[in-house]
Amino acid sequence: MVRERFHFVEMRTKIKNKIHSVLFKNNISHNFSNLYGKAGVEWLANLKLRAVYRQELDRYLETLKHLNEQIDKISAIIKSTAKLDFDCQLLMTIPGISYYSALMIKAEIGDIRRFKNAAKLCSYAGLIPSTYASANKVRHGRITKRGSKWLRKTIIDAVTSGSRNHNRIAVYYHKLKRKKGTGKAKVAAARKLCTIIFAILTDQVPFQNFAPTRQR
Repeated sequence: MVRERFHFVEMRTKIKNKIHSVLFKNNISHNFSNLYGKAGVEWLANLKLRAVYRQELDRYLETLKHLNEQIDKISAIIKSTAKLDFDCQLLMTIPGISYYSALMIKAEIGDIRRFKNAAKLCSYAGLIPSTYASANKVRHGRITKRGSKWLRKTIIDAVTSGSRNHNRIAVYYHKLKRKKGTGKAKVAAARKLCTIIFAILTDQVPFQNFAPTRQR
C-alpha cells in the first residue's frame, strides 16, 4: 500500500513536469507559490492557448485530478492504519517521520527481531559503506545500496524533513553538513537514524530528544 502511494506520487510529479513543459513551450510564466493549489489550477484551466496545447494541458489537468484523488484515498487508509499500529506510533515520535514514512519503515522492516543488531538493520537498508580489500589494505567507499531501497529512501527523506526542526539528529546532520557536504551528511545521519529506529522498535520506547543550547 505504501509502495503504491509512492508510485502514484511519482506519476503525479511526471504530470506536473509535463504541465511545466507546456508553459515553457508557450513562453508563459506565473507568480503562484503553489501552481497546483486551487487558484493555480483554475488559472491553468483558463489559459488561452493554441488548440493543440489547450487540449494537451486539459488532459494533464484531468490526469492530475485523478491522481490527487487516488493519493488522498490511499493516504487516508495509510493514516488510519498507522494510527492503530503501536510500532508506527513509536516511529512517529521521531522528528521527520510521518504516518506514511512510519508505515513504510514498519512494512519494510517487518519484525525487528529479524535483525541481530543495529548494524544488521543498517546493512539491510544499504546504509553501510562498501569495503574493498587488496593485499593488506582495506578501503571504504560509497554506501552499498543493497537491501531495501524503499527503507533507505524513506530514512534519508526523514533526515531531510527532520532537519528543519531542532533535535539531536538535525544537530548531527548540520554539523556534518558543514564539514563534509550535504550528500555525505545525509547518509551518515540516515545511518544514525537507522540505529535509533532499531533501538526504538527493540525496546518499545519513544524517541528521546534533547535541546542543546546551540549547534556546534
